[in-house]
Amino acid sequence: MKTLIAIAAAASALVAIPAAAVTYDAAASFSPAANPSGQFTFGSYTGGVFTPFPVGGTCDFGGTICLTAGNYLGVFASPNGQFFESGTGNFPASTLVLHPGQNGELSVILFTAPRAGSYSISFSAQQSDDNAATQTVGYLLGGTPTPLADLTTSAPGYTNGGNLFLAQGQQVGVFVGNNGVYFNDATAVTFSASLVPEPATWGLLIAGFAMTGVAMRRRKAVAA
Repeated sequence: MKTLIAIAAAASALVAIPAAAVTYDAAASFSPAANPSGQFTFGSYTGGVFTPFPVGGTCDFGGTICLTAGNYLGVFASPNGQFFESGTGNFPASTLVLHPGQNGELSVILFTAPRAGSYSISFSAQQSDDNAATQTVGYLLGGTPTPLADLTTSAPGYTNGGNLFLAQGQQVGVFVGNNGVYFNDATAVTFSASLVPEPATWGLLIAGFAMTGVAMRRRKAVAA
């Protein structure tokens, strides 16, 4: 009986890990039929106001799937999950393409924390138009956009990441802004957030392995 209890306790400790270490990925969550899609909301930001993109808009880039407010302001993706081209726009696999608005609207992906904790944030951006000029990319936290870099033909890519504590329901976003020729501002973006396991969770994991080892040794002794 004690052996069964030890094994059950070890199993419950191990089960706690996947739930804590889950990764939320914007591209994997994206759906043109829903907004929010999972933990992510897609929209525009201007004048201190975030406005979700409506569902059911017509994609400016032919053949793509999208959430858009029209006139290229929106988020677009390959229709088949593979690299896709439409006009001068390029749509890499497992990536979303953000396009800002002509009147200064930022194109934004917002992540909403499902629970309080430390999240590992990963963000990358790459110019995605054959005639790209200059785009500004950055974070949106607490309703304040923080520019991080300008993408140019000589420096077309940018990557950023780190740990950030978020309260349950708190949001952090990434954005692409118009800082060049608006018509060619399509920018490929990856954005993910992983909940960092808490020390208590790691303790459960270690205890689980230890208890499993003890149970196995006892079973061997009984068999002998």
